[in-house]
Amino acid sequence: MLQNPYIKGVSKSIHFWLPVTAFAVFFLLLGLLHYVNTGNAIQGFDMPGLLREGWLVIVQLIVTLYFIFYSIQFFDRKFQRKGFSIRYYIYEMVFVLVAGFFVNLFFHYLFVTLIVVPENDVKSLEQRMVNLQEMMQILLLMMYGLMTGFRIFKNLQQKQMEVLQWQKEFAQTQFEALKNQLNPHFLFNSLSVLTSLVYADADKAEEFIEKLSRTYRYLLDQREKDAVKLSLELEFLKNFRFLTEQRYGTKLHITE
Repeated sequence: MLQNPYIKGVSKSIHFWLPVTAFAVFFLLLGLLHYVNTGNAIQGFDMPGLLREGWLVIVQLIVTLYFIFYSIQFFDRKFQRKGFSIRYYIYEMVFVLVAGFFVNLFFHYLFVTLIVVPENDVKSLEQRMVNLQEMMQILLLMMYGLMTGFRIFKNLQQKQMEVLQWQKEFAQTQFEALKNQLNPHFLFNSLSVLTSLVYADADKAEEFIEKLSRTYRYLLDQREKDAVKLSLELEFLKNFRFLTEQRYGTKLHITE
């Protein structure tokens, strides 16, 4: 089974980028929250305290990113042969949101047990915990949306490359078929012209044989190559022009 191109391109560095992304999201959210509260994104930033109280949130973000990534990988393998559709993405999104909710619920329990310090205002504390859980669920949806959007983009890019490759192979097949069809006809016509030249002009017949030999040597030598030197191509055209002019005479006029 072919591996999804999105997974194939990212999995080599996944264990670097997912933790880095989790740290980036964590500090971005803290910076935005600090800016809203103080009007300054840097001044008064208690980094040791934030890491001491927020390490579990970082772990939660890392676990969430890994969960989303491997969920996408699982659904890609499961539905690859059936073809991707809207129903596929709906199943995947529902699974990620529901299972992700329980992941967030587990970390919410750990956060309340390990990090949260009891306060006198219990209702305010509970509301903040609910807000935190809702924020993590929104982040889960956003991160899934970003990963899915990137995956769809890579899939479309891969499909476009495959279409271009198919077009190239089809054009090459048509060209080869045309050459295979043209070569016997060209050879038979050239032999017919040569038969006439042998009796009419021996010197030109000798030149005709030489150029015919060079023409077929070129076709045999270059048929497996994608590119040839311009000088060789021009020499082939000159030889082919001579052979064609001997067949059609004054009926054919080629200008340079």
